[in-house]
Amino acid sequence: MRNMKNSISFEKKLILTIIVTLLIPIIISIILMYNIWQNMLYEKINEYLEYVAENTIIELDKIILDTQQLARKISEEDIINSYLEGTKSIDKDSVLTNLKQNILFDHKIDAIYLIGKNISIIDYVKDHTKSYINLNVIESYRQLPEGWYVKQHIPFYIKDAKNDKGKFIIEINKDAFYDTLKDIYYKQAKEVFLINNLGQLIASNEGTETGQIISKEYQEFLTKRSSVYENIISAQSHIIFVSEPLCNGWKLIFSTPKIEYLGDILFFQYQMIASIFIITIAGLLIIVYVSKQLTHPLKDLAKQMSKFGQGDLDSRLEIKTQDEIATLNHTFNQMVVDMKKLIESEYEQKVLKQNAEIKSLQMQINPHFLYNTLDTINWLARMHGMDDVGDITASLGRLMRYSLSKKKYIQIKEEIEHLKDYVEIQEVRYGDRVSVIFEVDEELEIYYIPKLLIQPIVENAIVHGIEGKLVESTVSVRVEKLENDIAIIIEDDGVGIEPEIVNNILLKNEGLEKEGRTSLGIRNVNQRIQMVYGKEYGMQIDSILGIGTKITLRIKKEVK
Repeated sequence: MRNMKNSISFEKKLILTIIVTLLIPIIISIILMYNIWQNMLYEKINEYLEYVAENTIIELDKIILDTQQLARKISEEDIINSYLEGTKSIDKDSVLTNLKQNILFDHKIDAIYLIGKNISIIDYVKDHTKSYINLNVIESYRQLPEGWYVKQHIPFYIKDAKNDKGKFIIEINKDAFYDTLKDIYYKQAKEVFLINNLGQLIASNEGTETGQIISKEYQEFLTKRSSVYENIISAQSHIIFVSEPLCNGWKLIFSTPKIEYLGDILFFQYQMIASIFIITIAGLLIIVYVSKQLTHPLKDLAKQMSKFGQGDLDSRLEIKTQDEIATLNHTFNQMVVDMKKLIESEYEQKVLKQNAEIKSLQMQINPHFLYNTLDTINWLARMHGMDDVGDITASLGRLMRYSLSKKKYIQIKEEIEHLKDYVEIQEVRYGDRVSVIFEVDEELEIYYIPKLLIQPIVENAIVHGIEGKLVESTVSVRVEKLENDIAIIIEDDGVGIEPEIVNNILLKNEGLEKEGRTSLGIRNVNQRIQMVYGKEYGMQIDSILGIGTKITLRIKKEVK
């Protein structure tokens, strides 16, 4: 018996296992299907109503909020406020033109009226056949507070002008609300009403006249919370759904006869029984075919893994499906890519390290001779009364000693002090055209960072950000707490960086070589941070041409 089991191929074992495993769940599913599906579909229909209501509310809220935003914008127009205050230089035609420009292309607005304390009504009506409110009626709205109303079958919004000098009345095309409701699927929401807190109908999916009071059967739902209810409407049991209030307090009420509401459930159950029977027959045929197909990608996977084991880093598996085998293939492909990147990254770090060592050796050619020479120039300058030359020479000497020191990491306090030496040299060069401000949290001064991390960024801010400007510019260097990390922010009000150059810096594009040494220095800072702290740390560049640039370095807190 055991020999027989071992002699059966993997493909046949798979077919037998799937068949046995498939038949048992099908039999159990048919027995339990009726009760489970009835409850499930009932809940799904209720969820569907909530979903429809939420999406409808989003659309209706957009109409309401857009109108309120437009009213707010118009109320802040200088020309209108000047007119309301009685400025003689502003005439009625100018105000009317302004009102017209604001609503001309807004198709959901039919008309706008401006009423003031000491002025006649100004109105702009797009289509007089759609607007039924006469000016005498508008005049009667002076005492109404700011908000939404329905009068004479028209919904409108009242917005107070600045300092209560007047009011704006915006008529809404009632079709704007109707168009949102008319496309709701009728079987789960045969009647849809949009009503205000007074029970007035704003719109319905059947186009009922705006302003009517909703029937008594529905009025009791005005104060109910959002939920699904059952009630007798016109001697027939109805399922009623009440939505959450809109942003202005209006509500949606969905109403459907219960027999129609649940009709799809029984129909769906019959469909599912027939479908399960058909699927079972078809499934048996498909299982045989699929089982045969499963063995082929497994063989491909074994073949590519063997090639990878022999050192072929270009091994790849083609992914044609979305099953577990496809997941294995994807994982294998990702493993090969990650391994290749790791090898390339290791190689790149070795090259960078070698280049850094070569540059360090080149810069260390007799440094003591340079220090002594600079020290001699410093004292000669001071002896001849040239203190400025002495100061800049002393700063240069300290900066060279700092740059050529063998320390790889330095406290923030010391890094800032040597950065000030660099800034002092640049301020002598540029004079009053540049000013550098330092703001360092004293609690962060003890933490260590890679040496010369900030200087390339400040250099870029001065050389590229400010050098092209004729007016005085400012560079700020701030060191701030950032949760468990440190943020070093260098910000200037210079000429800004073009988006293409920003992308080249962050994406390590080869085209960066054309942008100059300073841009390369910025990119190297980002690479150094990520090499030391990991890929989750690094540089963020925010720049607007003509406004300035803000570069944020995110590094880890380290006290040693």
